[in-house]
Amino acid sequence: MTYQPGASLRLRVQVTGGSPTALKAKVWADGAAEPDWQATGTDATGGLQAAGAVGVRAYLAGNSTNGPTVVSIDDLRATRAAG
Repeated sequence: MTYQPGASLRLRVQVTGGSPTALKAKVWADGAAEPDWQATGTDATGGLQAAGAVGVRAYLAGNSTNGPTVVSIDDLRATRAAG
């Protein structure tokens, strides 16, 4: 996928299990079909083995030359995964 400035993206992240915690992620253009998981992994870091919280953080490197950059979050939803 090639990102076009101003285009909306959808992101889905799934975190399940414990010791280790399984992580899955995918991103796709708004309006396109949702793809299969694009990134997967596991992590046994202690902080991931307990209940946590959901949040969003945007970051722009100090050496970025394409500013100003706008980040908008709309329809953030956190749900318990089935299964």
